[in-house]
Amino acid sequence: AELIPIGNAVLLDGDLETAEQVIKGDSAIDAKATALEEQCVEILSLQAPVAGDLRQVLALFKMVADIERSADLVANICKATRRIYGHELDPRLRGIISRMGEQAQALYVAAIEALRENDAAKASAVGSSLTWVLSNHDNIRHATRYGWADSFDVHTWQHNNTSGNRTAPPCDIELGHA
Repeated sequence: AELIPIGNAVLLDGDLETAEQVIKGDSAIDAKATALEEQCVEILSLQAPVAGDLRQVLALFKMVADIERSADLVANICKATRRIYGHELDPRLRGIISRMGEQAQALYVAAIEALRENDAAKASAVGSSLTWVLSNHDNIRHATRYGWADSFDVHTWQHNNTSGNRTAPPCDIELGHA
């Protein structure tokens, strides 16, 4: 949770020293994420959880990937800070960046709180989806197809989305939340 305000401060203050620390620390976060994902897979394969326990392990598995990706994005902000170092940000842009960082931090904290309290209403208020998509940069892997609209043809969609102009598949929200 502390990386979001650090990344925001690095960008706004042009703090190259902290930027380098964040960039170098990203590999440790990647390693920890991999270890946690392996623990989730181990639990799934050795303990075969069901119902609420299964949902909890899957939610944690998803969150690990999201948190790791968030850390990657903060590292990218720090790399961008190096590229723009010495250029003043417009005061209006600084305000927007500051507010975006505050909002991102608030959403992150609320999502962690929803998980900690196992509160679906809080998770929904944060904007979490009950069906989710794992993605790594440019490779979209759907964890479930049950939220897709009945008229959706996955093969046609994949073929049409290879040009780099990726679009989200049409979803049936009611089905997705069932």
